[in-house]
Amino acid sequence: RLPRPGFLFLSSVPMGAYAYLDSVLLGRTPIDALPLPAGPYRVWFRSRPPDEFEPLPLPARRFALSAGESLLVQERVGRLLTIESEPEGAGVFRGRDRIGTTPLDLRWFRDDDPIRLEHAGYHPRQLTRLQLAGSDVVRVDLSPLELPSSVARPRVVRGVDGSTNWRAWGAVAVGGVAAGLAIHFKDRADRSYGRYRRVALASEMDRHLDDANRYDGYSTVAWVITEGSFLLALWLFAHDALRSDVVVEPRPYAAGQPVFMARWRW
Repeated sequence: RLPRPGFLFLSSVPMGAYAYLDSVLLGRTPIDALPLPAGPYRVWFRSRPPDEFEPLPLPARRFALSAGESLLVQERVGRLLTIESEPEGAGVFRGRDRIGTTPLDLRWFRDDDPIRLEHAGYHPRQLTRLQLAGSDVVRVDLSPLELPSSVARPRVVRGVDGSTNWRAWGAVAVGGVAAGLAIHFKDRADRSYGRYRRVALASEMDRHLDDANRYDGYSTVAWVITEGSFLLALWLFAHDALRSDVVVEPRPYAAGQPVFMARWRW
């Protein structure tokens, strides 16, 4: 007497998934009353045809079928969905659970909770089932939170001083160093000239006089650099004071407070 077979029923949500039994394609769901001898089996489902790539395969379901048993194996098979947002980095929530950050690839099931996007400084956005079903790539533009009326809108302020100009301050620094060197060389020249006047030997007199002339030349060059650097710094400060703009841009809230960013251009 032959052993009684068991019967396997395969179903999926949505219907039409490709069902496999131990690496053998059985067909598309639903599959009713498939007779099988008792024993262990492995079933898995694909949302796409066998010759197409399955981006997010579902794990196989393992079970043991007994003689005379009727067993239903049902799986939810969703399509691959990509969610993008502007700006990127928005949190993606399904119900209360955070499932990732945009851009995000996931499987969408028609009977799941709706998808919600949240980003600091922007209004949250909930995606409707119609949006999720309409395309494989859903792009969402998030709207920034509105600032209180007391917070100024972006504006351009002209005529700021040149204190932000690193080039002008660099010229000031160069002029300061050159002025210090000019004073130092002038002091060395004076001391060499004093020695020239005190010594009696002709060779010593010539050496000290040459030193005095050399240091005096160094001091003259340093003073020229000092004056040129200070003139350049004054021109840069005046140039930026007349032509530079400062753009004050209110940013979205951070920790409950608006953040401002200042940009200078010249």
